[in-house]
Amino acid sequence: MNNEAHTTIAGGADPGDVLARVYLEDLAAAYGIKIKSLVIRNDEQAATDDILKELNEGSDDDQSERLRADLAATAVLLARAVAKERGLAGRLRKENPVLVIATHTSDLVGLVEEILTKVAMGGKGQGKHIIERDGTKSTDKPAQGNAEVVDRINRKYAVVGVAPDPRRHLPAVLLRMAEYRLSLSALDASALRLVLEAVTGQAYDGDVDDELIRYADFSDLLLSVRGGFTPRECLSKLRQVVESKSLGYGDGPGLVELEGYGEAKLWGLELAKDFLEYKTGRLGWSLFDHKALLLSGPPGVGKTSFARALAKTCEVPLIETSVAEWNASAHLGETLKHILDVFGRAKRSSPCILFIDEIDGISSRASLSGDHYTYWVQIVNLVLELMAGVDERVGVVVVAATNHPERIDAAMKRSGRLDQEVRIEKPDAETLAKIYRYHLGESLQGVDLLQLALSSRGTTGADVEAYVRRARAVARRAHRDLLLEDVVDQVREGSAPMSDAARRRAAIHESGHALVGLLLHDKKLLGVSLHERGGTTEFSVRLDGATTRADIEDEIVIGLAGRAAEELLLGDASIGSTSDLHKATTYALLAEVNWGFGQFGNTYIDRIEVQDLRSYPWLLPPIQKRLEVAEERARAIIEPRFAIIRAIADALEKTGYLSASDVQVIAQRDLESPSPVGDGLGAE
Repeated sequence: MNNEAHTTIAGGADPGDVLARVYLEDLAAAYGIKIKSLVIRNDEQAATDDILKELNEGSDDDQSERLRADLAATAVLLARAVAKERGLAGRLRKENPVLVIATHTSDLVGLVEEILTKVAMGGKGQGKHIIERDGTKSTDKPAQGNAEVVDRINRKYAVVGVAPDPRRHLPAVLLRMAEYRLSLSALDASALRLVLEAVTGQAYDGDVDDELIRYADFSDLLLSVRGGFTPRECLSKLRQVVESKSLGYGDGPGLVELEGYGEAKLWGLELAKDFLEYKTGRLGWSLFDHKALLLSGPPGVGKTSFARALAKTCEVPLIETSVAEWNASAHLGETLKHILDVFGRAKRSSPCILFIDEIDGISSRASLSGDHYTYWVQIVNLVLELMAGVDERVGVVVVAATNHPERIDAAMKRSGRLDQEVRIEKPDAETLAKIYRYHLGESLQGVDLLQLALSSRGTTGADVEAYVRRARAVARRAHRDLLLEDVVDQVREGSAPMSDAARRRAAIHESGHALVGLLLHDKKLLGVSLHERGGTTEFSVRLDGATTRADIEDEIVIGLAGRAAEELLLGDASIGSTSDLHKATTYALLAEVNWGFGQFGNTYIDRIEVQDLRSYPWLLPPIQKRLEVAEERARAIIEPRFAIIRAIADALEKTGYLSASDVQVIAQRDLESPSPVGDGLGAE
């Protein structure tokens, strides 16, 4: 250590800062780098003297090189951890202590080992044994290396274990015999000031943005804190590096920009916050509660896009694979090796997200049989083993996607594996409008996209992206700006236009839904539209834990109102109301067996699907009764209002789309008078 021309220590003689300054000077000396002396010896500063007396002096070679910022930061954090244990700094230099050090993240393991070797343990070659495990190898387990630890301790070695999570990565005997258990703290403003001073040679007492430190990691320091710059210039560069980091994760959108992901989006945003805390050392892997996710949903809802946006938002690498890719191997041995390699690559890239598409492709062991049974069981067992090793794949979050969650082996969904499942449904009209807005960008500003969304009901975000892309191509070839009609044409492409009779029937049908919904408990009507596939009436009502019996009964009434309008105004109903019947029957069934609103009272029966009703004939009478009563309520609302229904249908036929306010204006005279909505269903 260099003892001449020492500068004053700002803020007094905190032992952690004193030792940090000593370590920084000794680190420079170990690499033959000349830096401005950072430590002062002052008889009035007892803490300084206590620390310095424990340590041997280092060399004073002069070179033009500068300290690496990541090594300097590691030296500061390690010094602070060591200084908390009285006498440990000297024992590391002169004696043979046994200790473990938790780094929390795998990328610090090698850096800590270097500071231990070059600085903290005095550079001695004999009598020290450092075990560094970053959690990426199959041997980074408590059962490995125990005999070697016992041997080194018996031979009076200083033994130090370094790992992100010592309990899960280091030899078990080392943890039992450790005299000290250190944990590196997160980088803070005072630590960053020390790094700036050590690297640039200039003290910095200005403000340091806490948010900047929160988002910066050690690789960012290496890019921005360098010799030849002032501390203020380094901080400015650090801010640029931190703010531009997301550019390295692709040109696609982040989760915040995407619509239609519901609960999955909330899960992803929470994960991003946890990853930030993890990467800055504030949150250990053991405290992560978002380590794996099973993402299910129909094709085209954007499961792969979600994974890519998730990685961008979390600012971590995305490792993409699929069961189809695994099965492309020539034989079982290659397949198993491919799977092992994928998980190994993910561990080496930690922190990262491992995305496994088509996870249902390996099937459930319960459904396996025949000649391929042994083949598939080995694959399933290996994946289960790798998924269960959640604590061995530190920093690796697994997201698996499937169109068929029911086909996945039950063991795959147990705690510690894919124990959280989120289903992504096809977007509703409101969400489709937002997806259109995202893909349209600055085009068609001021246009009500709900009309377009209603005409696209039942499509996915992938469909919307394709419609807009093809519509832009049409406008580009015509050498003009994009028009709404260009997008509408793409939505309609391949669909035969409705006949006049079919269009009139669809208008009457949707008008029935709209009016009844408008009159029942202020249902939130969004709009009504006609398109080549028929018509759509959209409400913003959603069923949740606060939904009551009356709400369910009203939903069934609204669902049957279109069919009732057809019968009353056109003489009979059409087969076009099949989806309405399915939805109404589903609600009636759930009311009977799941929601406690039926003849069995407060009784829950395992979920029964509508298609299974033929196996439960005793359920048909109460369901039929419930539907009959609901239809009578719908008819009672519609019969006195034929003129209103026809007026709504006329306007809808003419324009193809009516907003909620359009329908309200037409129905206004009816809204001002009492509506015979009935007294409710009243389950038998």
